[in-house]
Amino acid sequence: MMPPNAEDVLTPEQIAERIEKSSTTMDEFRAAQLGIIADRRKRPRDDVMTTFCQAEIDGERLDDESIVQARTASTSGGTRTRTSRSGSGSGRTSASAPRWRASRCG
Repeated sequence: MMPPNAEDVLTPEQIAERIEKSSTTMDEFRAAQLGIIADRRKRPRDDVMTTFCQAEIDGERLDDESIVQARTASTSGGTRTRTSRSGSGSGRTSASAPRWRASRCG
């Protein structure tokens, strides 16, 4: 991995700003999920959230906070995998570009 350029390094203020935005986004996501959970408990549908709302562990239904945590983990987990795979593929493509050009031009 290459070291970052000076312009790529965040200042402490920029880091604090990103943390604040991230925290606000997570609060908004949690509030939205709680609203959906309340709706699905009243009006079940054929979707993932209803499955979470009806799930049981040892005969006990999941509480709202457990569902929010599971949804947060599954949402961020998918994002991590997708971005990691995309970045990895891009890196491999750019690393092999000179060989590819040489084989096409050669």
